[in-house]
Order: sequence, then C-alpha cells, then structure tokens
Amino acid sequence: MSKASYITLAPVRPLAMVMPKLLQHVSKPVKGNFFRKSHLVNARELLERVFNQNEQSIGIFFLHPDADISLGVESVALLRITVTVKSSHYQLLTAARTGRLREEFQAKLGWLLGNLYNRPATPDWNEYEGGPEQLKKLINRFAQPEATSANDKEIGWIDDVLVDIAQKLGKRLEDLDLADLETLRPSPVLDRALEAVRQQVETVFPELEKDGVQKLLNRLRNNGKFTKLLTKEPIP
Repeated sequence: MSKASYITLAPVRPLAMVMPKLLQHVSKPVKGNFFRKSHLVNARELLERVFNQNEQSIGIFFLHPDADISLGVESVALLRITVTVKSSHYQLLTAARTGRLREEFQAKLGWLLGNLYNRPATPDWNEYEGGPEQLKKLINRFAQPEATSANDKEIGWIDDVLVDIAQKLGKRLEDLDLADLETLRPSPVLDRALEAVRQQVETVFPELEKDGVQKLLNRLRNNGKFTKLLTKEPIP
C-alpha cells in the first residue's frame, strides 16, 4: 500500500473568537457582533449541534479544554481551513503533537471530514450523568455572554422591535450604541392604550377632574378583561 504524499492540517481557534462568524450561519448581524434576538433560539440549536459533534455543514470540530495538551479554553478545529504539507514532515509533526482524540471521536472526526451519512456511536451529552445540565450551561455561556458592547470577542442580541424601529426611522444601527437603541423602545401596549383613553376622555369630558380620570385609568389597568384584549390585538 502506497503512503500518502501529503498531510492535511486544520487550525484550532478558541470558540469565543469565532462565535461572531459562526452565528452568521443562522443570523445576519444588525450592528457589529449584535444579532436579532428572535434568532437566539437558532443560535442555541447550532451550539447544541456543535457541542454534540453533530454539525455537518459548517465544518467545525469541538474540543474541550484540557490543560494536559495546553488547550485552556473551549476551542474548535476549523475543518474547512486546511494547510497541506509533505508527508516527509510526519515525524516532526508527531514530535510536536501534545495530544490525540479518543478512538470514538477519531471516528466522528473522520465522519465529519468525509461527510458521511452514517453516525458513529459516539456518546452525546445526554448519555453522561449531569450531561444535559452541563450542555445547557455551556450553550448559555456562548449564546448569551454578558456583553455590553460589540467587539471582535463579544456577541449580543438586540430586540427585533428596536431593529425594526431604527430601520423605519432611517437610522444606521452602526452609529447607535445600546443606550441610544433602548430609547427607541415603545412604551408597553397597556401604557399606550391607557394614554389613548386618557386623551379621549379629557377631550370628550373636559369637565372631569384629573383625579377621576386617573381612577378610571387605574381600574382599567387592573381589569383582567381589558388587559386580555390588548394581548390579543396589540396596538401598533
């Protein structure tokens, strides 16, 4: 059997570093590394596939932190970005190697690389004791980091209503910080409805005292039937 003439290498990068580009597979950024909040569920599903080594289309392989191989943070091998070297460098590469995958994950890596349709019997998170809880925490950590500004290492989520309002007003989201965007948030539907009622009552019954009008508004605010109507048919 003839030996391969070349060896293919793939880079490994911290997951946090590639998260902005990774999320672009499920959501288009609206401002820097900030995305529509309605797409958060898609991001969580993507991360679950990544952590379970079941993401076939993007070409990444998840690696747990391991101090023994100098891998300090959650990382991914980027299988679509490769470098080819001559096989004569094999001994040098093996000498520099710090670790290797267990056999079952070697099979999964081979499956991903070959884009096969059969699934090797590698364990998922839900097959380990406490695995589902650990998976949920890991997804939360990367899908919803505590970011207050957009930069190369942070992602965030912006309510769709704020994105839509800014776009309707012709504002460039890139020019607005998060505080500016928040000022565009409309008042709750109930507050807007009660303000509309106030204006109509004061117009039709100008003789009514303000205390009386306020009592009416308070009763409407605490009236279950009234508030339920608003949830069925929001005021634009």
